[in-house]
Amino acid sequence: MAKILTIEDDALTAREIVIELQNHGNEVDCVADGREGLNKALHGDYDGWSADTQPVQTPVAANR
Repeated sequence: MAKILTIEDDALTAREIVIELQNHGNEVDCVADGREGLNKALHGDYDGWSADTQPVQTPVAANR
């Protein structure tokens, strides 16, 4: 089992991702924006992460 951080701003997509990852035995934390995702990533103990890509803003850019 892995602990995965998911960063997704669309609620329906986030729900689908979380369910799929949990169905494969993973523990999942989900946040809706890059700033919160970066904060959780820096202070959490995650084995991996998933995020949608934004051409305008990345989690690092969101923290500036």
